[in-house]
This record gives sequence, structure tokens and C-alpha cells, in this order.
Amino acid sequence: MLYKRKNLLLIVLIGVALSSLNIAFFNCIIIGTIGFLILITGTGLWIGSRLNIKPDFFKNFWGITITITILILLNTIIYYVYGITELTTVIILLLPLFLFFIKQKKENHKYLSISLSLYLNLITYISILLDIILLILLFLNRTTGIAPSPWWTLSPWFFILYATATGFVFYSMTRQKKMESAILLASLHFFVTYCVASIIYTLGFGFDGFIHRATEVWIQTNGFILPKQPFYIGQYSFVVWLSNITSIPIFYIDVYLVPILASLSIPATIIFILKKVWKFPCDKSILLVWLIPFIPFLSLHLTTPHNILVLLSILIIFTTIGFLEEKLPFLIPLMLTLTGMATHPLLGCPMLLFVLTALVMKKVRNKPHTKGVACPTMDIGGLRHFLYHRLGSMAFWCWGKKMNIGVLILFTLTMIFIFPLMFTVYLLLSHHPLPELLNPFTQFDKFYELFTRPYWYAKQSPLVFELLYIWQRLIVPIIIISAIVGFIKKEKQFSDYIFPLGFIGFVLGAWLLRSWIIFPDVISYEQSNYPLRLLYTSIIFLLPLSIYGMNFVAEKISVYQHKGVKLISLIIISIILMISFYLSYPQHNPKARFPGYNVTAADFEAVQWIHENNQKYNYIVLSNMLTSAAALTEYSFAKHFDTVEGELFYYAIPTGGPLYKYYGKMLYEGQKREYMNEAMNLMGVDKSYFVINSYWANFKDIVEGAKKTADSWQEIGNEKIWIFEYIST
Repeated sequence: MLYKRKNLLLIVLIGVALSSLNIAFFNCIIIGTIGFLILITGTGLWIGSRLNIKPDFFKNFWGITITITILILLNTIIYYVYGITELTTVIILLLPLFLFFIKQKKENHKYLSISLSLYLNLITYISILLDIILLILLFLNRTTGIAPSPWWTLSPWFFILYATATGFVFYSMTRQKKMESAILLASLHFFVTYCVASIIYTLGFGFDGFIHRATEVWIQTNGFILPKQPFYIGQYSFVVWLSNITSIPIFYIDVYLVPILASLSIPATIIFILKKVWKFPCDKSILLVWLIPFIPFLSLHLTTPHNILVLLSILIIFTTIGFLEEKLPFLIPLMLTLTGMATHPLLGCPMLLFVLTALVMKKVRNKPHTKGVACPTMDIGGLRHFLYHRLGSMAFWCWGKKMNIGVLILFTLTMIFIFPLMFTVYLLLSHHPLPELLNPFTQFDKFYELFTRPYWYAKQSPLVFELLYIWQRLIVPIIIISAIVGFIKKEKQFSDYIFPLGFIGFVLGAWLLRSWIIFPDVISYEQSNYPLRLLYTSIIFLLPLSIYGMNFVAEKISVYQHKGVKLISLIIISIILMISFYLSYPQHNPKARFPGYNVTAADFEAVQWIHENNQKYNYIVLSNMLTSAAALTEYSFAKHFDTVEGELFYYAIPTGGPLYKYYGKMLYEGQKREYMNEAMNLMGVDKSYFVINSYWANFKDIVEGAKKTADSWQEIGNEKIWIFEYIST
């Protein structure tokens, strides 16, 4: 097979044909998946062949990356124009064919080389086998019951096995003869690291993911959801489009999307930058990529628009380095940023600002300057040359320096204020009450609360857990200190300053968002949700500098070439990553008692019981967020009521809605009938349900209190859930 346009076009046509036939006739997961893979591979190879990138593996990788961003953007545009239906799905399949009308400057007759071969020595076999065993153990320990932490279902031996697998993967990666082979091993272990929640929780985990999946199911059924808001559509439209093509249920695409994309993209992206841009040795480049899993709060194990932006932000930061050093075209970070804008504008806008600032600074940097201008002879011609060239160039250098400083100041100030501004504009356009503005300097304690441990952390616990969570506290300081070392040791240009300034901008933006703006009708813990996300995301700007600093430290340590030192270092690193692996998911232990219980089979049984006992949606349900998530999954956005407080969902949702406040009253202020009557009067119904799960604090007391005020009740799943019915009087 040659790098000829007609050959690649034929490949893409086969992919389009298989995908279209699967939509129209077959409805087969295997045929649809093969068609999609052929489509993106053929198109990616064509786009990659036009990129001035070496070696071919990375040329193809970036081509496929651009292809995926194009498909996401096309789906987003068509969603806003019309919707995502089977017809538009086929139209989007055909649109990439127009890329083949662009002629190559020179036809490349070299054979394609997509090498995924491995240096299969014993260590490589062992590392692959251990990762497969880890995946099998996860599948064997899946649950539909209560598990506030996925580690509840696994034994401590699982972590020992993970640390062992990490050590073997590290050693095997450094022994590979080809870089792409090492990337393949890294991607497999990354997937093991990020897929735990996706596999363990058969019914899904968290709350936000259920809302997003319910929206995606609604779009797949109806083509779109009203109103067409400029949020999350990049994810929604692409997931629905991919499900239409492959026939894979939306649940599985949604749950595994971020773990798969992170596993395939992060190792290749970072290794490319370290090896090709910073010229790090191959073995160090391969190992330094594990800084990402070292940071447990970079939540790449759960698919939400925010987490997609976290992944895209990592890729944007590193590809921008490649662009600044002229190893990657501007098209790559730009397409990633536009994809972020289509998915989550509240984070995508700052990343677009970052990329455009890098573009401006590179343009200024690449202007001619004084370097290389010869000393003039002291005659009239030489004096003219000096005045026009040397002094002119020096003047531009001074102007360029001032311009760079001005751009950096403008970038930082905009990054700080862009978050409060975007939230205010959103409330204004959505006809919500404008936020209350406070003096941020007198509200600093609210910002400080973001750094305190949540209420579910015990003040005292066994020593081993105290040490574990002291180490958790040290992870961010380690990143910051290593970034400072990297910044000091790196040969700096003005463009390098945008990375620490981006970090500062996000931190100060979080401060203003938490201390300056108070959003009306939003419960207290939701007020701190987004500022806390900004703090977590801010660390992404420091990752390149932190890697540079860690490489400097590693060089100092590498003078000790003794095999024992290397072995001990490998063991320590494997244990450290095992600890970060544990901290990356919710924990429930003597120190941390995470309260975010998962959706269970009993939750689904409860919402089905309520649904089957009512012929019409003339009722409301006060339940916790996970039971509401089960209702969203089963019946989507089945019913909304028009009220004086706007359109409200018939289940309690913890996003500032009044029903969840009434639910809180029923939990903590006594199970009074008047609370249920007030909720029914607000919604204009005569029937309501109060649902309580057995894992709730004071469960027995709440049940006994509700029995005194309810008209009837029903227990579900051997008393795992109690449902209390109230009829308006």
C-alpha cells in the first residue's frame, strides 16, 4: 500500500461504505467499529502525509488526532444547524472525503509504515501479562451494589500486582528498540490506570455522567435537545454520532471515552515533545510521561465535558510547546483548542487565549533582530547601514521586548478575570439573577476553604493512613517545586513565561470566582465546585516545567550508575505511582470516608416501582442524586413542571433546584408533612414520594419519622431503599 491519494481514498470509501451500511441495515457492533476505524485511519494517514513531522509514526498519530477533532467540530456545527440523526451521521461520514481534493505537493511512493512491533523479551511478556491480569481482576469484581470506593471490591494484593506491573512496564519500555513500541506499552498501562471505575461500576459512577448520558440518549432519539445551549455539544454530538455508526450503546461509549482517549494520546504526545523538542534521551522521555498519573486529581477516569477539557488542556499545553519550537504546525494546538471550545467553553476560552498568546509571542520572536549584523565601516555608506539596520534592529528589539511584556501582562489579567466575566455573561443570557458581588479581600476565608479537607476526612486515624494523606498533601508542592527548578534551569524565552502565568491566572481566577461572586439559588458546596476545578486544572500549566525540573534532578542522580541504585529507584517509583493510583479514585477508609455512593440496582428498582405505580407523570420525587440519576437513565427527561421558579424536573436534582432543598429538610429537619406539601404546591401536583437509602446517616431514625407522616410506604431490595408516599390534603 502506497502513500498515494487514490489508495488512501479507497480505504476511506470502504470505511464510509461499511459505516453507512451498518446504519441502514446491519446494526452490528463489529462491522460498525471496523468501518469507523478504517475511516479515521485512512483520513488520518492522508492528513498526516501533509504534515512536516518525523518519524512516520508521529506523522500518522497527529493526522489521526486532527481527523478526530475535525469530526467533533463537524458534528458540533451540524448539531446547531439541524441535529444529529442517521441522515446527518451519513453526511458527516462523507464530508472528510473533500479533504482528498487537496493535492499533495509531491506524491510519496514510500511504503506506509505503521509499526507496532514489540521487542518481545521475557520482561515484555510479563508486563503485558500483568496488565491483562489486572484487567481480568477488575472485570471479575464488578458490582451493582453499594461501593463508595472501587477499592471495596478488590483485595490489597491488587495494588501489589499493580506496582509490580508498573515496574515491569518501566523496564520493558526502556528496552524497546522503537519508540512507538514503548508508547504502545505505556498506553496499555495507562488504560489499566484509568479504567477502574468504568469496569467496576457496572451501572455507572458519579452523578454528572448520568445527566450527560441521559442528554446524549435524548439527542440520539430526538436529534437535539432544547434549548440548544453552547455547552457540552462537542461531547454530546460526537458520542451520539459514534453510537449511530458503530451501534455501540451510548453508555459504553460515554463511560470509556476519556480513559481510552487519554491512554492513546497522552504517552504519544508527551514523549514526542520530550524527545523531538527538548532532545531528552529516549529512556528518560518514556519514564517522565508518568508524571500525569502521578497527579491523582487529574480525573481522567470519568467521562464528563470537564474531564474531556482536562485531557485536551494537557494536549494543548504540550503541543503549544511543539509549535513554539517549530516542531508542530499551529493547526494542531488550534484544532485541539477549538474542540475544547465546542465541548466546554468555560474552560475552552482560557485555553484559546493561551494558544493565541503563544502565536502572538512567536510572531514577535521571529522578527529580525540584531544578531548577525556586521559592524559597519566608518564611511557615509557604513554610517547609513548602521543607522538603518543596526540601530533599527536594536529599536525593534526594544520594541519587541516591551511588546512581549505587554502581551504577558494582558494575558495574565485576562486569564484572571475571564472566569467571573464568563459566568456573569452566562447568567445574563440565561435570564438568571445576576451574581452578588463581594469584596474579595474580605472573603479570603472562602477561598482558603478550597484548600481544606472535606468533612468526610477524619481528624485522627491509624498512622499508616495519616502518612498516606500527608503524602497526598505533598504532591502539589512537589510539582510546583520541580516546576520552579525547571524554570530556573531551562534556557528561557519570553514565550516560556506564559506557562507559569497561566497557572497564576487560573489560581487568581479561582480566588475571584469564590471570593468575589456569589451565585444565587446555588447550594453552598456547589459554590466552591468550579473554583476547585480551576485550582486542579491550573497545575496543568506547570507540567512541562515540572518534567524539565524532574529531568534535571534525574540527571544529578544518574551519576550513580550502580545497578542496586537503579533497582531501588525503580521500586520506589513503582510504589509512588501505586499510591497515586489508589488516591486517583474515591477512597473509603479510616481516614477518608467518601460519601459519594454509587448508583445501585436498588436505585433502578425504586424508580421502576414508582413509575409502574403511576399512569401519568403527575407526581414528584424527593430523593438523593443517585436515585435521581437512575431515573434519568431509565426515563430520560420524562417530565418537567412549569413553576414560579422556572421549569423544574420531577426528581430532585442537586444543582440549586428547590426540590433538593426540600429533600434536605426532610433529611435533617424532621420528616414533616408540611415540607412535602410545600414541594407539591410549588410543582402543582397532588402526589409526592420521599426516598431514603439505607446507607444514609441516621437511616433508621429517618424511616421511623417518615412512617409517622406518610400515607403509605414501600421497601425495596430487602430494605436497601424505603419509598414514602404523600398525598396532598
